[in-house]
Amino acid sequence: MSAIILILIKVFRQFEPEAVIHYAEQPAAPYYMMGHQQAIFTLTNNLVSTANLIHAVKECNPDCHIIKLGTMRVYGTPNIDIEEDYLEVAHKGRKHKFLYPETPGSLYHLTKAQNGDMLYFYCRIWSIRVTDLNQGPVYGVETEESSQDDRLFPIFNYDDIFGTVLNRFLVQAVGGFPLKVYGKGGQTRGYLNLKDTLACMELSLLNPAAAGEYRVFNQFVETFSVNDLAQKVQEAGRDLGLKVEIQHIANPRSEAEEHYYNPAHTGLLSLGLQPHYLDTAVLRDMLGLVQKYSENIDPGLIVPQVRWYPTRVCQAARHSSGTNQGRQKHLRWDKTSCQRFEANQTRLKMGVLAYNLLHMIRQFYVWGEEVKRSMDWLIKRLIKVGARVSYHARRWYVHVASAFPLAHHYRAVLDWSSS
Repeated sequence: MSAIILILIKVFRQFEPEAVIHYAEQPAAPYYMMGHQQAIFTLTNNLVSTANLIHAVKECNPDCHIIKLGTMRVYGTPNIDIEEDYLEVAHKGRKHKFLYPETPGSLYHLTKAQNGDMLYFYCRIWSIRVTDLNQGPVYGVETEESSQDDRLFPIFNYDDIFGTVLNRFLVQAVGGFPLKVYGKGGQTRGYLNLKDTLACMELSLLNPAAAGEYRVFNQFVETFSVNDLAQKVQEAGRDLGLKVEIQHIANPRSEAEEHYYNPAHTGLLSLGLQPHYLDTAVLRDMLGLVQKYSENIDPGLIVPQVRWYPTRVCQAARHSSGTNQGRQKHLRWDKTSCQRFEANQTRLKMGVLAYNLLHMIRQFYVWGEEVKRSMDWLIKRLIKVGARVSYHARRWYVHVASAFPLAHHYRAVLDWSSS
Protein backbone atom coordinates (compact mmCIF):
# COMPACT_ATOMS: atom_id res chain seq x y z
CA MET A 1 0.00 0.00 0.00
CA SER A 2 1.07 3.60 -0.59
CA ALA A 3 2.08 5.83 2.31
CA ILE A 4 -1.00 8.03 1.83
CA ILE A 5 -3.52 5.19 2.08
CA LEU A 6 -1.74 3.90 5.18
CA ILE A 7 -2.06 7.33 6.79
CA LEU A 8 -5.74 7.49 5.86
CA ILE A 9 -6.39 4.06 7.34
CA LYS A 10 -4.60 5.08 10.54
CA VAL A 11 -6.76 8.22 10.82
CA PHE A 12 -9.98 6.28 10.18
CA ARG A 13 -9.13 3.69 12.80
CA GLN A 14 -8.18 6.34 15.32
CA PHE A 15 -11.25 8.58 14.93
CA GLU A 16 -13.88 6.15 13.56
CA PRO A 17 -15.77 8.88 11.64
CA GLU A 18 -19.44 8.51 10.79
CA ALA A 19 -18.94 10.78 7.77
CA VAL A 20 -16.05 12.23 5.80
CA ILE A 21 -16.08 15.34 3.60
CA HIS A 22 -13.91 15.01 0.51
CA TYR A 23 -12.24 18.39 -0.05
CA ALA A 24 -8.92 17.01 -1.28
CA GLU A 25 -9.42 17.68 -5.01
CA GLN A 26 -7.52 20.42 -6.81
CA PRO A 27 -10.21 23.14 -6.94
CA ALA A 28 -9.74 25.19 -10.12
CA ALA A 29 -10.35 24.51 -13.79
CA PRO A 30 -7.89 27.11 -15.19
CA TYR A 31 -5.07 25.67 -13.08
CA TYR A 32 -4.66 22.57 -15.24
CA MET A 33 -4.23 24.75 -18.33
CA MET A 34 -1.07 26.35 -16.95
CA GLY A 35 1.03 23.49 -18.27
CA HIS A 36 1.71 19.78 -18.46
CA GLN A 37 2.76 19.47 -14.83
CA GLN A 38 -0.42 21.13 -13.58
CA ALA A 39 -2.57 18.98 -15.84
CA ILE A 40 -0.99 15.74 -14.62
CA PHE A 41 -1.27 16.89 -11.01
CA THR A 42 -4.98 17.67 -11.50
CA LEU A 43 -5.59 14.26 -13.05
CA THR A 44 -3.65 12.18 -10.53
CA ASN A 45 -4.47 14.14 -7.40
CA ASN A 46 -8.21 14.28 -8.00
CA LEU A 47 -8.64 10.65 -9.04
CA VAL A 48 -6.12 9.01 -6.72
CA SER A 49 -7.29 10.94 -3.66
CA THR A 50 -10.84 9.72 -4.28
CA ALA A 51 -9.70 6.12 -4.80
CA ASN A 52 -7.66 6.27 -1.58
CA LEU A 53 -10.63 7.58 0.37
CA ILE A 54 -12.94 4.87 -0.97
CA HIS A 55 -10.52 2.11 -0.01
CA ALA A 56 -9.95 3.59 3.45
CA VAL A 57 -13.71 3.64 4.05
CA LYS A 58 -14.11 0.08 2.83
CA GLU A 59 -11.18 -1.12 4.93
CA CYS A 60 -12.17 0.60 8.18
CA ASN A 61 -15.85 1.51 8.17
CA PRO A 62 -18.02 0.69 5.12
CA ASP A 63 -20.94 2.50 6.77
CA CYS A 64 -19.09 5.84 6.78
CA HIS A 65 -20.92 8.45 4.69
CA ILE A 66 -18.74 10.06 1.98
CA ILE A 67 -19.69 13.60 0.99
CA LYS A 68 -17.86 14.76 -2.13
CA LEU A 69 -17.75 18.32 -3.37
CA GLY A 70 -18.67 18.11 -7.03
CA THR A 71 -19.42 20.83 -9.56
CA MET A 72 -22.35 21.84 -11.74
CA ARG A 73 -19.92 22.10 -14.65
CA VAL A 74 -19.84 18.31 -15.05
CA TYR A 75 -23.14 18.66 -16.90
CA GLY A 76 -21.88 21.18 -19.42
CA THR A 77 -24.62 23.25 -21.04
CA PRO A 78 -27.05 20.76 -22.62
CA ASN A 79 -30.02 21.97 -24.62
CA ILE A 80 -32.42 20.20 -22.23
CA ASP A 81 -33.23 20.63 -18.54
CA ILE A 82 -30.61 19.31 -16.13
CA GLU A 83 -32.01 16.86 -13.61
CA GLU A 84 -30.67 16.54 -10.09
CA ASP A 85 -29.54 12.95 -10.15
CA TYR A 86 -30.90 10.38 -12.60
CA LEU A 87 -32.57 10.53 -15.98
CA GLU A 88 -35.17 7.98 -17.03
CA VAL A 89 -34.76 7.01 -20.67
CA ALA A 90 -37.41 5.27 -22.76
CA HIS A 91 -35.94 3.44 -25.73
CA LYS A 92 -37.67 1.01 -28.07
CA GLY A 93 -40.43 0.22 -25.63
CA ARG A 94 -38.22 -0.19 -22.55
CA LYS A 95 -37.19 2.19 -19.75
CA HIS A 96 -34.08 2.54 -17.64
CA LYS A 97 -32.66 5.09 -15.19
CA PHE A 98 -29.17 6.43 -15.82
CA LEU A 99 -27.06 9.01 -14.09
CA TYR A 100 -27.70 12.28 -15.86
CA PRO A 101 -25.30 12.49 -18.86
CA GLU A 102 -22.20 14.56 -18.22
CA THR A 103 -20.28 16.60 -20.79
CA PRO A 104 -17.51 18.40 -18.84
CA GLY A 105 -15.75 21.24 -20.62
CA SER A 106 -12.28 20.91 -19.09
CA LEU A 107 -9.89 18.30 -17.74
CA TYR A 108 -10.63 19.52 -14.22
CA HIS A 109 -14.36 19.05 -14.67
CA LEU A 110 -13.67 15.72 -16.35
CA THR A 111 -11.90 14.49 -13.20
CA LYS A 112 -14.92 15.59 -11.17
CA ALA A 113 -17.18 13.56 -13.45
CA GLN A 114 -14.83 10.56 -13.32
CA ASN A 115 -14.80 10.72 -9.52
CA GLY A 116 -18.58 10.68 -9.56
CA ASP A 117 -18.55 7.59 -11.79
CA MET A 118 -16.00 5.94 -9.49
CA LEU A 119 -18.11 6.57 -6.39
CA TYR A 120 -21.27 5.40 -8.16
CA PHE A 121 -19.46 2.20 -9.15
CA TYR A 122 -18.37 1.45 -5.58
CA CYS A 123 -21.84 2.23 -4.25
CA ARG A 124 -23.11 -0.60 -6.46
CA ILE A 125 -20.20 -2.96 -5.77
CA TRP A 126 -19.39 -2.36 -2.09
CA SER A 127 -22.65 -0.73 -0.92
CA ILE A 128 -20.92 2.37 0.42
CA ARG A 129 -23.02 5.52 0.89
CA VAL A 130 -22.20 8.71 -1.00
CA THR A 131 -23.61 12.21 -1.44
CA ASP A 132 -22.21 14.17 -4.37
CA LEU A 133 -22.77 17.93 -4.04
CA ASN A 134 -22.59 19.41 -7.53
CA GLN A 135 -21.86 22.96 -6.48
CA GLY A 136 -22.09 26.15 -8.49
CA PRO A 137 -19.73 29.11 -8.08
CA VAL A 138 -19.68 30.45 -4.52
CA TYR A 139 -19.73 34.13 -3.55
CA GLY A 140 -19.50 35.84 -0.18
CA VAL A 141 -16.70 36.74 2.19
CA GLU A 142 -18.34 36.29 5.58
CA THR A 143 -20.05 33.66 7.69
CA GLU A 144 -21.69 34.11 11.08
CA GLU A 145 -18.44 33.01 12.70
CA SER A 146 -15.91 34.85 10.55
CA SER A 147 -17.74 38.17 10.89
CA GLN A 148 -16.74 38.23 14.57
CA ASP A 149 -13.05 38.71 13.79
CA ASP A 150 -11.27 39.73 10.58
CA ARG A 151 -8.65 37.06 11.19
CA LEU A 152 -11.32 34.41 10.54
CA PHE A 153 -12.11 35.58 7.01
CA PRO A 154 -11.96 32.83 4.35
CA ILE A 155 -9.55 33.03 1.46
CA PHE A 156 -10.61 35.53 -1.20
CA ASN A 157 -9.26 34.74 -4.67
CA TYR A 158 -9.74 37.24 -7.48
CA ASP A 159 -7.19 36.08 -10.07
CA ASP A 160 -8.06 34.20 -13.26
CA ILE A 161 -6.92 30.84 -11.86
CA PHE A 162 -8.70 30.41 -8.53
CA GLY A 163 -10.90 33.51 -8.42
CA THR A 164 -14.62 33.23 -9.17
CA VAL A 165 -16.26 35.70 -11.52
CA LEU A 166 -18.05 37.70 -8.84
CA ASN A 167 -14.90 38.03 -6.74
CA ARG A 168 -13.07 39.31 -9.81
CA PHE A 169 -15.80 41.85 -10.55
CA LEU A 170 -15.83 43.14 -6.96
CA VAL A 171 -12.07 43.74 -6.97
CA GLN A 172 -12.10 45.27 -10.43
CA ALA A 173 -14.90 47.66 -9.42
CA VAL A 174 -13.10 48.81 -6.26
CA GLY A 175 -9.72 49.01 -8.00
CA GLY A 176 -11.04 51.23 -10.79
CA PHE A 177 -10.64 48.64 -13.53
CA PRO A 178 -13.37 47.86 -16.08
CA LEU A 179 -15.26 44.66 -15.29
CA LYS A 180 -13.66 42.06 -17.57
CA VAL A 181 -16.54 40.12 -19.13
CA TYR A 182 -15.31 37.08 -21.04
CA GLY A 183 -16.73 37.01 -24.55
CA LYS A 184 -20.41 37.77 -25.01
CA GLY A 185 -21.17 37.28 -21.32
CA GLY A 186 -24.12 34.97 -21.79
CA GLN A 187 -22.46 32.15 -19.82
CA THR A 188 -25.07 31.18 -17.22
CA ARG A 189 -24.35 29.29 -14.01
CA GLY A 190 -26.01 28.50 -10.68
CA TYR A 191 -24.61 30.54 -7.77
CA LEU A 192 -24.87 30.37 -3.99
CA ASN A 193 -23.73 32.27 -0.94
CA LEU A 194 -20.87 30.95 1.18
CA LYS A 195 -23.30 30.67 4.08
CA ASP A 196 -25.49 28.34 1.99
CA THR A 197 -22.45 26.24 1.07
CA LEU A 198 -21.88 25.45 4.74
CA ALA A 199 -25.59 24.89 5.35
CA CYS A 200 -25.78 22.40 2.46
CA MET A 201 -22.85 20.48 3.88
CA GLU A 202 -24.50 20.34 7.30
CA LEU A 203 -27.82 19.15 5.86
CA SER A 204 -26.02 16.39 3.96
CA LEU A 205 -24.25 15.29 7.15
CA LEU A 206 -27.46 15.23 9.16
CA ASN A 207 -29.35 13.36 6.45
CA PRO A 208 -26.95 10.67 5.15
CA ALA A 209 -27.45 8.66 2.01
CA ALA A 210 -28.61 5.06 2.41
CA ALA A 211 -26.20 2.14 2.13
CA GLY A 212 -25.47 1.53 -1.54
CA GLU A 213 -26.97 4.90 -2.55
CA TYR A 214 -25.17 7.39 -4.76
CA ARG A 215 -27.11 10.59 -4.11
CA VAL A 216 -26.65 13.78 -6.13
CA PHE A 217 -27.69 17.29 -5.06
CA ASN A 218 -27.34 20.27 -7.38
CA GLN A 219 -25.99 22.78 -4.89
CA PHE A 220 -26.94 26.30 -5.94
CA VAL A 221 -29.68 28.84 -5.21
CA GLU A 222 -30.19 31.03 -8.29
CA THR A 223 -28.84 31.35 -11.82
CA PHE A 224 -27.17 34.39 -13.40
CA SER A 225 -25.34 35.10 -16.61
CA VAL A 226 -21.98 36.86 -16.49
CA ASN A 227 -23.69 39.94 -17.95
CA ASP A 228 -26.27 39.81 -15.14
CA LEU A 229 -23.52 39.80 -12.52
CA ALA A 230 -21.62 42.63 -14.19
CA GLN A 231 -24.76 44.80 -14.25
CA LYS A 232 -25.52 44.02 -10.60
CA VAL A 233 -21.99 44.98 -9.52
CA GLN A 234 -22.18 48.13 -11.61
CA GLU A 235 -25.44 49.17 -9.93
CA ALA A 236 -24.16 48.39 -6.43
CA GLY A 237 -20.94 50.26 -7.13
CA ARG A 238 -22.89 53.29 -8.30
CA ASP A 239 -24.65 53.35 -4.92
CA LEU A 240 -21.22 53.59 -3.26
CA GLY A 241 -19.99 56.33 -5.57
CA LEU A 242 -17.86 54.04 -7.72
CA LYS A 243 -17.63 54.59 -11.46
CA VAL A 244 -17.86 51.04 -12.77
CA GLU A 245 -17.44 50.30 -16.47
CA ILE A 246 -18.06 47.00 -18.22
CA GLN A 247 -15.59 45.75 -20.84
CA HIS A 248 -16.04 42.66 -23.01
CA ILE A 249 -12.71 40.98 -23.73
CA ALA A 250 -11.68 37.95 -25.75
CA ASN A 251 -12.75 34.83 -23.88
CA PRO A 252 -9.69 32.94 -22.57
CA ARG A 253 -11.89 29.92 -21.91
CA SER A 254 -13.32 27.33 -24.25
CA GLU A 255 -17.04 27.47 -23.50
CA ALA A 256 -20.43 28.31 -24.98
CA GLU A 257 -21.10 32.03 -24.52
CA GLU A 258 -24.83 31.79 -25.26
CA HIS A 259 -26.80 28.70 -24.28
CA TYR A 260 -29.88 27.19 -22.66
CA TYR A 261 -29.56 26.50 -18.93
CA ASN A 262 -32.29 25.20 -16.63
CA PRO A 263 -30.99 22.89 -13.85
CA ALA A 264 -33.16 21.42 -11.10
CA HIS A 265 -32.17 22.02 -7.46
CA THR A 266 -34.91 20.82 -5.15
CA GLY A 267 -33.11 18.19 -3.06
CA LEU A 268 -31.40 20.46 -0.52
CA LEU A 269 -34.42 22.74 -0.32
CA SER A 270 -36.52 19.70 0.64
CA LEU A 271 -34.05 18.99 3.46
CA GLY A 272 -34.62 22.47 4.89
CA LEU A 273 -32.12 24.80 3.19
CA GLN A 274 -32.98 28.45 3.90
CA PRO A 275 -31.28 30.17 0.96
CA HIS A 276 -29.61 33.57 0.88
CA TYR A 277 -30.15 35.58 -2.28
CA LEU A 278 -27.82 37.91 -4.16
CA ASP A 279 -29.34 41.38 -3.94
CA THR A 280 -27.93 44.90 -4.06
CA ALA A 281 -27.50 45.07 -0.27
CA VAL A 282 -25.33 41.94 -0.27
CA LEU A 283 -23.20 43.31 -3.10
CA ARG A 284 -22.79 46.67 -1.35
CA ASP A 285 -21.59 44.89 1.80
CA MET A 286 -19.04 42.86 -0.18
CA LEU A 287 -17.83 45.93 -2.07
CA GLY A 288 -17.43 47.75 1.24
CA LEU A 289 -15.31 44.94 2.63
CA VAL A 290 -13.13 44.90 -0.50
CA GLN A 291 -12.74 48.68 -0.18
CA LYS A 292 -11.49 48.20 3.38
CA TYR A 293 -8.57 46.12 2.05
CA SER A 294 -8.20 47.82 -1.33
CA GLU A 295 -4.50 48.54 -0.74
CA ASN A 296 -3.88 44.80 -1.07
CA ILE A 297 -5.21 44.62 -4.65
CA ASP A 298 -2.54 43.38 -7.05
CA PRO A 299 -3.07 44.96 -10.53
CA GLY A 300 -1.04 42.13 -12.07
CA LEU A 301 -3.86 39.70 -11.30
CA ILE A 302 -6.58 41.59 -13.17
CA VAL A 303 -5.83 40.58 -16.76
CA PRO A 304 -6.34 36.83 -17.43
CA GLN A 305 -3.05 35.07 -18.16
CA VAL A 306 -4.12 31.47 -18.88
CA ARG A 307 -6.00 30.37 -21.99
CA TRP A 308 -7.93 27.12 -22.19
CA TYR A 309 -7.16 26.54 -25.86
CA PRO A 310 -3.94 26.33 -27.87
CA THR A 311 -2.90 29.61 -29.46
CA ARG A 312 -0.95 30.13 -32.64
CA VAL A 313 2.77 30.41 -32.11
CA CYS A 314 3.02 33.64 -34.03
CA GLN A 315 1.14 36.20 -36.06
CA ALA A 316 2.82 38.81 -38.23
CA ALA A 317 1.80 41.78 -40.30
CA ARG A 318 3.27 43.18 -43.46
CA HIS A 319 2.79 46.61 -44.90
CA SER A 320 2.78 47.71 -48.47
CA SER A 321 5.36 50.30 -49.42
CA GLY A 322 4.37 53.84 -48.60
CA THR A 323 3.21 55.48 -45.39
CA ASN A 324 2.56 53.78 -42.07
CA GLN A 325 -1.13 53.98 -42.84
CA GLY A 326 -0.77 51.70 -45.86
CA ARG A 327 -2.66 48.50 -46.41
CA GLN A 328 -1.76 45.56 -44.22
CA LYS A 329 -2.35 41.83 -44.38
CA HIS A 330 -2.14 39.26 -41.60
CA LEU A 331 -0.05 36.15 -42.05
CA ARG A 332 -1.29 33.37 -39.76
CA TRP A 333 1.05 30.42 -39.47
CA ASP A 334 0.44 26.94 -38.19
CA LYS A 335 3.10 24.45 -37.17
CA THR A 336 3.76 23.30 -40.74
CA SER A 337 3.65 26.66 -42.51
CA CYS A 338 7.35 26.60 -43.46
CA GLN A 339 9.25 23.71 -45.01
CA ARG A 340 12.81 24.78 -44.15
CA PHE A 341 14.17 24.43 -40.63
CA GLU A 342 15.65 27.95 -40.62
CA ALA A 343 12.31 29.47 -41.58
CA ASN A 344 10.45 27.65 -38.83
CA GLN A 345 13.21 28.58 -36.38
CA THR A 346 12.80 32.26 -37.23
CA ARG A 347 9.03 32.04 -36.85
CA LEU A 348 9.37 30.43 -33.44
CA LYS A 349 11.92 33.00 -32.27
CA MET A 350 9.61 35.82 -33.31
CA GLY A 351 6.87 34.20 -31.27
CA VAL A 352 9.19 33.82 -28.27
CA LEU A 353 10.18 37.48 -28.48
CA ALA A 354 6.55 38.62 -28.65
CA TYR A 355 5.46 36.26 -25.89
CA ASN A 356 8.09 37.49 -23.43
CA LEU A 357 7.55 41.15 -24.25
CA LEU A 358 3.81 40.64 -23.86
CA HIS A 359 4.31 39.39 -20.31
CA MET A 360 6.58 42.35 -19.57
CA ILE A 361 3.91 44.74 -20.82
CA ARG A 362 1.24 43.04 -18.71
CA GLN A 363 3.50 43.18 -15.66
CA PHE A 364 3.93 46.95 -16.04
CA TYR A 365 0.43 47.54 -17.42
CA VAL A 366 -0.64 51.19 -17.57
CA TRP A 367 -4.28 51.02 -16.48
CA GLY A 368 -6.75 53.12 -18.36
CA GLU A 369 -4.90 52.90 -21.66
CA GLU A 370 -7.42 51.47 -24.09
CA VAL A 371 -5.09 49.15 -25.97
CA LYS A 372 -5.68 45.46 -26.55
CA ARG A 373 -2.71 43.49 -25.26
CA SER A 374 -2.28 40.45 -27.44
CA MET A 375 0.30 38.63 -29.48
CA ASP A 376 -1.23 40.11 -32.61
CA TRP A 377 -1.13 43.63 -31.14
CA LEU A 378 2.47 43.29 -30.01
CA ILE A 379 3.94 41.89 -33.21
CA LYS A 380 2.22 44.56 -35.28
CA ARG A 381 3.83 47.24 -33.17
CA LEU A 382 7.22 45.59 -33.14
CA ILE A 383 7.11 45.86 -36.90
CA LYS A 384 5.31 49.22 -37.26
CA VAL A 385 7.80 51.09 -35.06
CA GLY A 386 10.52 51.10 -37.64
CA ALA A 387 10.55 48.09 -39.89
CA ARG A 388 9.25 47.20 -43.31
CA VAL A 389 8.08 43.66 -43.88
CA SER A 390 8.12 42.14 -47.32
CA TYR A 391 6.72 38.73 -48.14
CA HIS A 392 7.55 36.34 -50.93
CA ALA A 393 6.35 32.74 -51.28
CA ARG A 394 7.12 31.07 -47.92
CA ARG A 395 9.59 33.67 -46.70
CA TRP A 396 9.14 37.04 -45.06
CA TYR A 397 11.78 39.69 -44.47
CA VAL A 398 11.96 42.45 -41.86
CA HIS A 399 13.99 45.44 -43.09
CA VAL A 400 15.16 47.55 -40.14
CA ALA A 401 16.88 50.92 -40.52
CA SER A 402 20.36 51.24 -39.04
CA ALA A 403 19.07 53.98 -36.73
CA PHE A 404 16.21 51.82 -35.43
CA PRO A 405 16.53 51.99 -31.59
CA LEU A 406 15.41 48.39 -31.04
CA ALA A 407 17.62 46.86 -33.71
CA HIS A 408 19.95 45.31 -31.15
CA HIS A 409 16.98 43.40 -29.69
CA TYR A 410 16.26 41.87 -33.09
CA ARG A 411 19.89 40.88 -33.45
CA ALA A 412 20.10 39.43 -29.96
CA VAL A 413 16.92 37.41 -30.13
CA LEU A 414 16.66 36.53 -33.79
CA ASP A 415 20.27 36.90 -34.99
CA TRP A 416 19.01 39.30 -37.63
CA SER A 417 21.13 42.00 -39.25
CA SER A 418 19.79 45.46 -40.03
CA SER A 419 19.50 46.34 -43.66
